[in-house]
Amino acid sequence: MKINQSITNLLFRYLILVCLTLPLAGDSTDLFTLTDDQHGKLNKETVLALDYLRSYHYTKKDLDNIESKEILINFMKELDYNRLFFQKKDRDEILVRFEKTLKEVYLSDGDLYPAFQIFSMYRDRVHERINWVFKKLKGDFNFKSDQTFIPDRSEMDWPENTKESNRLWSKRIKHDLLQEMLTDLPLKDAIKKVHRRYTRTKKYVDEIEAHNVHEIFLTTFAHLFDPHSNFLSSDSLEEFSISMRNSLFGIGALLRDEDGYCVIQKLIPGGPAEMSGQLYPGDKIVEVSQKNEAPVDVIDMKLRKIVKQIRGKKGTEVILTIVPSGSSDTSDRKVVKLIRDKIKLTSNLTRAEVYEIPFQDSTIQIGVIDVPSFYGSGSDGKGISSTTNDVEELIEKLKKIGVKGLILDLRKNGGGLLSEAVSLTGLFIPKGPVVQIKDTTGNIRQDWDRNPKVAYTGPLVVLVSRRSASASEIVAGALQNHKRAIIVGDSATHGKGTVQAIFELDRNLVWNPFTKKAKFGAAKITIQKFYLPNGASTQKEGVQSDIILPSINEYLPIGESDLPNALVWDTIEPIKWEEQDSIAPGGAQIENHLIDELRAFSGERQSKLKEFSYVQSNINWFKKRQELKEVSLNIKKRKTQKEADKLFKKEMDELRYNLSLTDFFAKEVLLDISIKQEKQHQEKLKKSLLPNGKPLANNYYQKVFYYQPNEESEVSEVWVEEIDYEAISKYNKKIKSLISKKIGIEVNDEVVEELLQDLKTLKYNSNLQVENIFMNHFGNIVLMENINEFLPEFFTQLIELDPRVLNKRDDVDILLRESLRIVSDWLIISTQTAKTLNSNQIETKQG
Repeated sequence: MKINQSITNLLFRYLILVCLTLPLAGDSTDLFTLTDDQHGKLNKETVLALDYLRSYHYTKKDLDNIESKEILINFMKELDYNRLFFQKKDRDEILVRFEKTLKEVYLSDGDLYPAFQIFSMYRDRVHERINWVFKKLKGDFNFKSDQTFIPDRSEMDWPENTKESNRLWSKRIKHDLLQEMLTDLPLKDAIKKVHRRYTRTKKYVDEIEAHNVHEIFLTTFAHLFDPHSNFLSSDSLEEFSISMRNSLFGIGALLRDEDGYCVIQKLIPGGPAEMSGQLYPGDKIVEVSQKNEAPVDVIDMKLRKIVKQIRGKKGTEVILTIVPSGSSDTSDRKVVKLIRDKIKLTSNLTRAEVYEIPFQDSTIQIGVIDVPSFYGSGSDGKGISSTTNDVEELIEKLKKIGVKGLILDLRKNGGGLLSEAVSLTGLFIPKGPVVQIKDTTGNIRQDWDRNPKVAYTGPLVVLVSRRSASASEIVAGALQNHKRAIIVGDSATHGKGTVQAIFELDRNLVWNPFTKKAKFGAAKITIQKFYLPNGASTQKEGVQSDIILPSINEYLPIGESDLPNALVWDTIEPIKWEEQDSIAPGGAQIENHLIDELRAFSGERQSKLKEFSYVQSNINWFKKRQELKEVSLNIKKRKTQKEADKLFKKEMDELRYNLSLTDFFAKEVLLDISIKQEKQHQEKLKKSLLPNGKPLANNYYQKVFYYQPNEESEVSEVWVEEIDYEAISKYNKKIKSLISKKIGIEVNDEVVEELLQDLKTLKYNSNLQVENIFMNHFGNIVLMENINEFLPEFFTQLIELDPRVLNKRDDVDILLRESLRIVSDWLIISTQTAKTLNSNQIETKQG
């Protein structure tokens, strides 16, 4: 009797499922508790995500072209990046269990049972290993051996067995302890700190939820198609939307996790939190409640969950229970009621500066516009602005000031909205092609700027780096193709020449009107590739700079070509356009001889100026460190190395400081919306009082010193943990004089050095308070209240000794300085060319 093949297949799959219900070694059957609805949602998301990947990805890659072994091992690597917790036997066991059945049995039904089983094993291995670490920390340690350790094991294999794993971890613990002891921490304190760190690691792993595992696995799978395709959970989708809009609805506070407490790190200017006058950096949020609902205890809750509770619809009320900053008693609480509002994230908006630089026998002004991303209102219309409108506004302000040249700084711009890249390019050309977009069927779309309006026609430099990606590369490449701008910076941009689309997985689902609609995630899938007007792809190779400046970026694995499964570079037919359309009448145009001359001038400076010696010294030091894959576990050798590094850093700091004294004068130019927000912020700062009733101005509270040199000046918020105490140390004598005067006895140089060294640790220890540092040094002489009275004067003197503390930008931006000189050279060459042309015209007329 012949049995139907489909029935045979079903029986085969059933038998496999029965066999595979036997647990992996160390399985936790109660890892996640999911309702049927939750389980069904995850399965549905998996099926839809995989279906979208197969149907819409640019490569049209099918599941049959991806090996199960690769999927499983990559997921293990994603969980255990440094190959520390799993062992080879775990990998082998997982492959035996799931390699033959992953796709046919599980993924075809959207069942991620293998992923959860692998994560279960991972969690057990983390628990086992950290418990082993805790026992090991109770033993003795020898820091005099010649052992070495490899900190970065991401390219290595997992340990062969438990014995090898124990040897590896013995070195790992020594390395962790040494790292702390090199900051002059005693061994017993280093042990406590490392213990806390691994306690947090264990807690972090325990807090990973089913949807997190789901997101990690599907993203790992999508990365086998290309590096930029991934899966977004509903929470991640919301964060992505916020980044595109540059706005959200909430209270306007940056939060951080601090030993299980949700701590306010910073208040966003103009947000409800700041405007209430009831919240300060350092306050701990211990409960959150909605209007007419019971409060929810958020101690030890994941930060992302707390943020989700605090955010909400505009105009709604959220109630926070706070432990005031500085309070040693966690029962000392107050309740703060806030009305959610639209938070304008102006810190992420485009901004500009005007630099005054030498020009022949005088000076000229050159504008610099820093574009951090390509943002816009999006389809929901909730964005506060757009990149193009903001750049155009700043250009108009710069022209009124009288700038003679312009730099578009895209070094930190990782991309954004394609439409904004096209319209921004149009600010500099009358009309012309900007980008070509090819889809998986071979169809090519051309995006042109057809708006004849030009915002700026003068000399234009686009400053780029290996971090300039996607939309940034389109702008840089198009302006280069049109001979409208000179590209300056790293040898090439990042090389992300692909287009991703967001496929919301629930968009086409039919919902029962009587049930609550579940929040589904989305698949972000590469569907197209970018090509410049000349037909060259920006993928993998990026946009090549016309003038290359030395940079550490060249030695970092941060380009598209460093990513696994990156799509290839290729070309298509170039677009034909009239070159005269690229340049406005009387506008600056790039000729080959101009680039050659500018490159020669820059090359000469790079060979002679001290600032480039400074850059090259840092590059050489970095390359030398990069080549050292292993570090010594001998404390004497490490201290010797640390002293050598410290000496090098001190020399570089001194050189950098001297270079900062010759920096070009700069003046900030802000958008109207930023000016308005800053005005409101300043009004609030000047009116606000600290919890002790004192005004903010020239007072210190919770790591923030509010500096105001006079009543007419703005109040500057100086985060004392960000002060460069290494640079300040050159003023030890003046600091010693101030401290001695205040405490009534003469202190020596060593005490001041130790004090500044301890203040440096504020960067690395979120709980450490400045008052406690001073009390540790002078507590036997001075009372705490006297220390608190002394701190404002202390920080005022630090700022007056080193005003760079108030500078919000990099005090020495050597690549920007050279770009400014390149614009100046361009203007000189243009002036000389104009004089020659005028002279020839006069001679012709006279002839």
